[in-house]
Amino acid sequence: MLKKIIIVENDDGIRNLMQMILEGDGYEVDTFSDFSKKLENLGKEKSLLFLVDSYLDSGKDIMGKFKLFSGPTILVSARHDIARLAKVGKFTDYLPKPFEISELLLKVKKYAKK
Repeated sequence: MLKKIIIVENDDGIRNLMQMILEGDGYEVDTFSDFSKKLENLGKEKSLLFLVDSYLDSGKDIMGKFKLFSGPTILVSARHDIARLAKVGKFTDYLPKPFEISELLLKVKKYAKK
C-alpha cells in the first residue's frame, strides 16, 4: 500500500477535504498550500503520489519541478483544458474539479496499487 500522499493545493477547503477523505481511507497525507514551501521539504520525502493544483505557477512548470521524484503526479484543476494541460505537462493523470469523493479515491487507488 502507498505510504504517503502529498497534496499541494492553495484552496484551504479543498486541501482539507482531500486530506480528510484520504486519511479516512487509511493513507498518510501531507498537505501544502504553496509550491515553494513544498519544494523545500520534498527532498526529504519518499512520497509515492502527488496531487497538485494547476493554479500553482499556472500549471506550466509544475511537472518540471517534480522530475526529481519518481512517484505518479495527478493534476487537480477546474480548468476546462485540464486534459491538454496534463498531457503537455506529462502528468500521470488528472482529476477535474469539482470532483466526487469516489473519483478521488479511484484515482489514488489506481496509482497506489492497493
